[in-house]
Amino acid sequence: MIENADGRPSGLSIGRGLFDNGAFAASLSFLSAALAECRADGRDDVSAECLRWIGAAHAQLGAVEEAVRAFLDALALLPDPRSEVAIECAESAGIGLLELDRPREALPHLRAASIEYHRVGAGEAAADCDDALGWAFVGVENFTEATQAFRRAADGMIAAGRHDDAAVCLRWLAAAHANLDAVEESVNAFIEAVPLFADPLSELAILCAECAGLGLNKLDRPREAIPYLRTASTRYRQAGIVADAAETDDSLASALVDIEESAEAITAYRRASDAYLSLGRVQDAADSRALAGTAAVELEDAALVRGEFSAARVLFERLDDAVDDVAQCSFMLGLAAVDLNENANAEVEMRRARAGFDACGGRSAVAECDERLGGLLADDGRLDDALSAFTAAIAGYTEFERHGDIADCHRGIANVHDKSGRMDLVVEALGDAVTHDTAAGRHDLAADMDTLRGMSLFELNRRDEAIAALAAAREYYRRNDRQSDVTWCDVVEAAGRMSLGEDIVEDTFARASAEFHAVGTLDRYAWTELKWATAAVNREDVTAALMHLRAARAGAESAGDGDLARDCDMGEAAALMAIGGYDRAIVLAMAARASFLRRGYGAKAANCLHIIGIVKYFQGRIAEAEVALKQARVESDHLGAAYEVAMIDFHLGQVIGESGRLDLGDEVIGAARAGFARLGLPEMVAATAGISAAMLFRRKDYAGAEAALRAAEVGLPRITDFAVDLALLRQNLASAILLQGGADRALPMMRRARDAIASGSIQRDFVAMCDMNIAVAELMRHRLDSAYASLRSARSGYSTMGATFFVAKADFIDAAIAIARSQHQIALDIAIPAAIFIDAQRFTFAQAASRIAWSELNAEFRVTLFDWVHKFGDKTMLADLVETSINSGTHFAGVGPADPTVSMGALVGVGTATTDAASPNTRSAAAPYDLGGAAALLAGPVLPLRPPPLLIMHKGHTALGAYAERADELYERIIRPSAIDALR
Repeated sequence: MIENADGRPSGLSIGRGLFDNGAFAASLSFLSAALAECRADGRDDVSAECLRWIGAAHAQLGAVEEAVRAFLDALALLPDPRSEVAIECAESAGIGLLELDRPREALPHLRAASIEYHRVGAGEAAADCDDALGWAFVGVENFTEATQAFRRAADGMIAAGRHDDAAVCLRWLAAAHANLDAVEESVNAFIEAVPLFADPLSELAILCAECAGLGLNKLDRPREAIPYLRTASTRYRQAGIVADAAETDDSLASALVDIEESAEAITAYRRASDAYLSLGRVQDAADSRALAGTAAVELEDAALVRGEFSAARVLFERLDDAVDDVAQCSFMLGLAAVDLNENANAEVEMRRARAGFDACGGRSAVAECDERLGGLLADDGRLDDALSAFTAAIAGYTEFERHGDIADCHRGIANVHDKSGRMDLVVEALGDAVTHDTAAGRHDLAADMDTLRGMSLFELNRRDEAIAALAAAREYYRRNDRQSDVTWCDVVEAAGRMSLGEDIVEDTFARASAEFHAVGTLDRYAWTELKWATAAVNREDVTAALMHLRAARAGAESAGDGDLARDCDMGEAAALMAIGGYDRAIVLAMAARASFLRRGYGAKAANCLHIIGIVKYFQGRIAEAEVALKQARVESDHLGAAYEVAMIDFHLGQVIGESGRLDLGDEVIGAARAGFARLGLPEMVAATAGISAAMLFRRKDYAGAEAALRAAEVGLPRITDFAVDLALLRQNLASAILLQGGADRALPMMRRARDAIASGSIQRDFVAMCDMNIAVAELMRHRLDSAYASLRSARSGYSTMGATFFVAKADFIDAAIAIARSQHQIALDIAIPAAIFIDAQRFTFAQAASRIAWSELNAEFRVTLFDWVHKFGDKTMLADLVETSINSGTHFAGVGPADPTVSMGALVGVGTATTDAASPNTRSAAAPYDLGGAAALLAGPVLPLRPPPLLIMHKGHTALGAYAERADELYERIIRPSAIDALR
């Protein structure tokens, strides 16, 4: 054996040299020969060294099993297992065994090597060994020991400055923790690894960033996850790894949604969708785009929602088995259309969604579509269809015992019945809602519905039930320390009691208003102010009422409750009507009506028109009042609102009687009387007797009118609520006595009634009417100064209210006073313009019969005027008057000289209360009344007619031209054709 100077075989030295130069196969020959020689000589130490290098050479050549055998043989020969050679052989044997998938055999060798490396302070070698040891533990599924080994390995590599290797080791540490479900520890390892990679675009670096983000998201720490996911997304895209980029963008978007960064989330979902689509993964692309739509919902951007779900639906439609997904997109598109106020399109989408869900057997989803369709149809005013849709939804939900959704449908049904004014059905539906909310454990909503039930029951005069419902709600709110809701119950009960005529303490409204305003529940604040305004009207304080109404409207608008704001407009219109603010009242009522019609609230819309009709009547616009009231009646009758129909008939009868169609007026009043009787309202039945008496006035049957009024007086309750009605009735009774020649008896009655009305009512038109009647009575007694003083007060009141027709009537009385003073020319200068204006009002009627009746009713003005002109005027004026009367179709040659008592009958006013004596809201189909066919009320020959032209007389002057111009100046301009030659 040839030996080197150190006594080792020369073959060992040559073999190592060849190994170091990469000649591994050649080195094996020399090393094997040296091993044989050493074994022959019994030199175990050198044999072990030869085996160590033989193992290393086999390992380099990929002969792992031979390498492992060599390392193990070496270990068996070494006497000191803690020697450097023994440690290296143990480590190498362990690594080889791992490669041979024999981790259990590898463990003792790697553990031994690790212990020795740490003992001698070989940090970097210990780190590599621990890395291998970690894998061995993973191989035997001992993840707890694996995490400890990987942790030591990573720390050692970091200490040695081998950051890339440490990052890889941390990646596997994270995996080991994950196998132990130690998510937070796993995430921390990924986070630690990310900055250690030298190449941040390496696949493993990106993977660690992605895993860190995913883990943080799983730990519900989305804000921390986002930077890692954003980094991974960017790097995947930079590296062109499309599939991973798409999946990371999906995760990033989800985290962004969690922190309400929906705009960026939508962008990420769109990127994911586009990437999936480029890979042909249409299902994933569609899913991501639908999720973008869901994120858009959070932004409350309906147009964006529509765009995303439209794109998603297009993608889903490319798939064969995505019928339910397509339907879901249609459902969301329907919701977006609702938010965009495109109800017609919303209905189309909901019906498409319903068909899709039905086709794939999604019965629960079909019910959801039916519920949404119910709401849409209700908003569109198709109330019967809405009820059918809600009923179908209830049937669908019942199958799955979805009590909460069933309750929601019953709320929808209540809303439908509220629109049509069927409060009895509203109460029934709300009761069903309470039942199902309770079954669903939604006791808070059940209490809310009890509150609404209480409100509705009060409208039906079902006082005890209303109080019981509110008590149940109040008890729940108290138990759950919901003081604001307790206050709400108090307000609803106070308002309900007030509507039934009970005395209430307004402090309830004051306290609630302040509380609701302070806590920001502006809808409740607005409703409270609205009811407080009603209380103010009841105590005749219109200034306070208007203040509360305007506060209520502001609150409703701030709360975004347009319907409540329009309720405030309607309330203000009614208040202004009472004090003569007619023009503003009409504007408010018309605006409210337009809104209610758009929203499908037919009962409220009809009520607005009812108010408009009354205001027009007060203004003396009789024809316009009739049109408005007739239409309000048609709408209320269609809704089956019996009380409203009776009230409209009550007012419509007055209007028709004012136009001179007394028989028809009697018939309409008779229908009102019958309606009130069916509803059990004796006080309103008595009030109709007063209107019937007014018809007798028009017929000049003053004795009959007196008898009717005395009978009605007995029927009116002697309570405060009817004090004004009673005073009006006595005013009318005094007028009947006056016109029978009993001025001395009538005048004190008139003054007492006037004082009672002025002190007990805010309705200035009643006061003005009393003043005008007193003026007539004083005139008949020839007390001209007193007559003039009362007349001035009446004319001022009517003028302030814009009641032009009644201003003209007052002027005619002024002319009569001037005649009594022998101021004949002054009288004619006043009377002729007034008479021209009064007569011209007949041309506002579209029906010929109505125009004729108006002319007949006001004939006495012309008769009186003819008499005055004949006595005090000149021949030219008389000729002008005759010609203009013939030209307008009004000729009174057959009427004898004016009887002064009869003439005064045309000037005496007859007053009737126009406010509701009670509001029971008892709803049932209104019984039609016989007017020779109901169409007699609504139809007839319609022959529109314009006022006649002025006439140019043979002397070249215009007949009564100056007086016609004066009428235009004093009252309202009369639109007429150009003047024509009277001789043609």
